[in-house]
Amino acid sequence: MSIKRRSYEAGHKRKYLVVIDDTEECDRAVYWAAKRAGRTKSQMVMLRVIEPGDRNQQWLGVADIMMAEQQEAANATLDKFAARAKKSRRSRPIA
Repeated sequence: MSIKRRSYEAGHKRKYLVVIDDTEECDRAVYWAAKRAGRTKSQMVMLRVIEPGDRNQQWLGVADIMMAEQQEAANATLDKFAARAKKSRRSRPIA
């Protein structure tokens, strides 16, 4: 069963996916994607992966607190790189 490509529909925009991590290349990737998306009138999508970790029954409360802390840290990192992309491109990335 084939599905019709949505990229040919009116209003569709190309998207550049940038994986946000703790490497030195991440800043350059965000800069490049923001510039490229700006030139091609595309959008930029950023992704930060959070590892789930162990979930033992006796530590569920601690695991929930750790997950909340990881989400806060990930959101702070995404906000930092969104500001970098906005400065490079003059438009808002999809976070």
